[in-house]
Amino acid sequence: MTVEFQRSTAGITKSAQRIGLVIARRLARVVGFGLDHQSAWMPQSIQLLRFAYAAVAAVFCAASLIAITTYPVPLWTLVVVVVLSSVVAGGVALLMLHADSFFFEPLVILLPGLTVGRLLSTTWLIPAGQPAPRLSVLILGETGPGVPLFEPLTVVLVAVALIYVLAQAHRSITKGCEGTCFSSSDWLTATLRTYVGLMFISHFTGHVLAGPIPFDAFVGYFGKVGMPLPEASVVLAGLVEITVCVGLAFGLLTRIVAILGTFYLLFTVWIGGHFSIGYSWALPEGGWEFPVLWAFLVALFGIFGAGPISLDARLARRSATTT
Repeated sequence: MTVEFQRSTAGITKSAQRIGLVIARRLARVVGFGLDHQSAWMPQSIQLLRFAYAAVAAVFCAASLIAITTYPVPLWTLVVVVVLSSVVAGGVALLMLHADSFFFEPLVILLPGLTVGRLLSTTWLIPAGQPAPRLSVLILGETGPGVPLFEPLTVVLVAVALIYVLAQAHRSITKGCEGTCFSSSDWLTATLRTYVGLMFISHFTGHVLAGPIPFDAFVGYFGKVGMPLPEASVVLAGLVEITVCVGLAFGLLTRIVAILGTFYLLFTVWIGGHFSIGYSWALPEGGWEFPVLWAFLVALFGIFGAGPISLDARLARRSATTT
């Protein structure tokens, strides 16, 4: 009885596995992540995602330009949004011209797009001469109401970009790509490096791009913690953050910008008094837990480099082929 039961159970299990595998294959073909790596649908799926990303980015550009002409924003924020929206539009053109774009062209859209999204969704866009709300310095500098509906639009842009890049990563890992393919560890390195670089966007937008209200708030904060020449210090902080953000995201001069970013983050933890507060970031005023973790991750790229999915690696390969 027991043997017959085990045989019937094994037969049911094998049948269930076969049925599950068939269902998984069919569902995978529908969503674009198939198990049959050589099938013809994969390039078509990638192209559909590429068109979707370009369409969302184009809508994002149009919405940003409508926002700055509809809502009163500081002059320098208006100029920044126009310039960055132009870069996003250029990224869309690159994405459409290069059918095999897998990482860098999408990033040309995402980095300025995220910056515009941060500016128009979570900052105080108050023109010069108008009174600032009576809030704490860091609240004025770090957050604000922004333009209605721009935050979810930015989330959609990021989500579509992520799906497109993950689809390209899957195609590369499973050898469904043409030309150079990359391993899962290569993509892990690239995505982690890009993420820790893009984290600087939240900070440099408030320092140098969001207009007089956040800038003045940070000037007051920098003066409070003892930074000399607080106006110049805020500008310098913003420039360092932009440099590290772009360098890490694209993997350009990675070791140099990673070392710069590591020392910058540790310095801000020290000058902000976070070491004396304690470890946990949940403590009042914030401990050193989160920023030191961030500095540690950035430092890894200063030690080990950007990895093969980077402009550093691309330039090295190009130099090797020409010599």
